[in-house]
Amino acid sequence: MTAIYLNAGSGGQMAGLNEAGFTAVEAVEADKYCVATLAANLPGCRVVRDSLAGYVPGDMERGALDVLYGTVKSFGSVTDRDDVPAILAAVETFMPRAFVLESPHFILRDEMHGYREFVRGQLDRAGYVVRIWSRVDSRMYGGPSPWNAAILVALRQDCNRSFDFLEPDLLPSPSLSDMLGESMRARFSSFGQDPRARHAYERWMELASARTVPKLLDLSGVDEESVEVLHPNGILAWRERGIDASRVFSDDFRSPDRSLFGSWGPCLTVSQASLVKGFPREWVFEGPASEGYRQVAQAASPVLLREIGRVLARSLQWVDLEPQPPAPAEPNPLAEVDALSPDAFELFVADLLRRDGYRIEKAGGGAGDGGIDVHAYDLWGYPLIVQCKHTEGGERRVGAGVVRDLFGAASAMRPLPRALVVTNGSFTTPCRLWAITEDRIRLIDREQLRRWATDGLPLHEVMRPNG
Repeated sequence: MTAIYLNAGSGGQMAGLNEAGFTAVEAVEADKYCVATLAANLPGCRVVRDSLAGYVPGDMERGALDVLYGTVKSFGSVTDRDDVPAILAAVETFMPRAFVLESPHFILRDEMHGYREFVRGQLDRAGYVVRIWSRVDSRMYGGPSPWNAAILVALRQDCNRSFDFLEPDLLPSPSLSDMLGESMRARFSSFGQDPRARHAYERWMELASARTVPKLLDLSGVDEESVEVLHPNGILAWRERGIDASRVFSDDFRSPDRSLFGSWGPCLTVSQASLVKGFPREWVFEGPASEGYRQVAQAASPVLLREIGRVLARSLQWVDLEPQPPAPAEPNPLAEVDALSPDAFELFVADLLRRDGYRIEKAGGGAGDGGIDVHAYDLWGYPLIVQCKHTEGGERRVGAGVVRDLFGAASAMRPLPRALVVTNGSFTTPCRLWAITEDRIRLIDREQLRRWATDGLPLHEVMRPNG
């Protein structure tokens, strides 16, 4: 089974889903050290160094991808810093059988209800069923170190079969000494001639035998003098396990006074931190120790994502085992509309408005029309301007630039008109998200056009709030 990852980071989610049977075919990440890490661990994967805003999807048959996994680094606004529109746009482009969205858990707060409804609406419109959207913690499923996030899993409607989400694993998580005993013994043994080595190792083993493992601290951009001020509880929790968490060292660091025999015990190396996070032992992190540790601390929990991947794999495999009868050919109620030329489509929309009682001032665009193809007035004399976008076969999507241009034209007119964009295709997610902020603009997509033209419903019944 195949998977594509957006905002892939250093690959925690990839390491987990790989263990569940998914092969990473593409990964998008902007951070240069993370990109190097992904390339080192996944030689068969296409790794793209880019932000989501600049990402151009690779050549893959629409609907053939098994899982699209998107990680949200920022959300909640209509600026380019919101990752969600680009991730949802990729869902519409690839139409994967399953979609997983990982985001900070505060997207589930009450004040984000409207935003969640927007995401659900976009997925529903694209043909997906949301099976879960909840906060999960890696420790509930055997993860050694705390990591939590809001995880959404949606299945394409034709793949929407049983999806039994994980029952928490009640088995105790491994202790720090279980995970790091072998590597810590090797580190101390390399300085066996030092009389402090044996006592320091035994002291650490005693402290590290407790079953709870603290969360890895994100030390990026923090100097050693400030760590204890910024993370006092975290530093104390690691000291109780015999670890000085104020700094990190590379595996080949050769100064035992700083890395092993400090007052608060040994410091972690990058590879040890990765074991605490649940990465496979063979996973390597590129860059200096500080950058390697940052990648580990910010990564998703491979242990949790392995369990989610196993549930997804079972669900998709059940679909594959079911006999699939050939789908009957569906009639195209808009076949005649799809066959129109762009100019004829503008006149067609004008005729629909005329049918609903609008007085047509102008029908048909041209050079210098400012994006206005139809100019009309309703029964009360209120102006309406229309931009018509005809696509061949109804397959293409209209982007946000069209809505912004029409909004600009409307804002320059007096009295202010209502504005309408009509297409026999669909709209991109960024387009819908932009339009949702402006009540004077309405979008008529293919399904609404069918109801307006074929079912004969009047325009006011077809229009609905954007999003």
